[in-house]
Amino acid sequence: MGLIGSFFRLVIGIVFFVAIIILGAVFAPQLIQAFGQLPGTLTVGSGNTAVQIPILASIVASLILTVIVNLVALPFRNRSAE
Repeated sequence: MGLIGSFFRLVIGIVFFVAIIILGAVFAPQLIQAFGQLPGTLTVGSGNTAVQIPILASIVASLILTVIVNLVALPFRNRSAE
């Protein structure tokens, strides 16, 4: 791949990155509310202090982000090893 192809891939990657950041900023409040209502959240409290540990929400977020990153990275993989 030449210099122009590499530059094009870089520009596409930057556009995807900016789009993901903008979408994350727009939908963050809805995502936080949705993850707060999943079962599997441990709540430990004493007096006026409470700590919530979202175990299931962390697993779900990890799976979703793994799929998204793999789908975004698919066009950028080196296919010369085939």
